[in-house]
Amino acid sequence: MSSVDYQAIVSAAYRRAFPDEIISEDSDFFELGGDSLTVVSMCAHIEELVGFTLPPSILMYQPTVAELADALPTLSRTAQNENSETD
Repeated sequence: MSSVDYQAIVSAAYRRAFPDEIISEDSDFFELGGDSLTVVSMCAHIEELVGFTLPPSILMYQPTVAELADALPTLSRTAQNENSETD
């Protein structure tokens, strides 16, 4: 099983969404000026990279790079379980 660097994926998504900002693991989506359009765009970008659906509401509860990166493995496992149940 390959190891996915969720921290790098999320950091890249934040840098893409906020190109004029310095992004760290403590960067907060809302403090950076994130809005609903940015949420949709950023989630779509991350989804392309990780291969599973990201609910836009996740940024309400995990707004920093570190928090979002830490939440992605659980979402990945949930998506895998849902896919195996429908097969």
